[in-house]
Amino acid sequence: MQYPLQAWIEGHYARDCNEPLEKCPYEHGSTMALAWHRGWRNREQLDAAKDPEVEAGD
Repeated sequence: MQYPLQAWIEGHYARDCNEPLEKCPYEHGSTMALAWHRGWRNREQLDAAKDPEVEAGD
């Protein structure tokens, strides 16, 4: 399934701004909402995958 990139990016950045998952602006169950949630969760995975030492040395 191809997700709408715009919604995915919006979700990704909403997560960056500490928006809660419930703040999804799209109709529940729609493709846009699915993409938004995927982007939001992907941000979480990127955070988890980050090496803490790399961030500390920044």
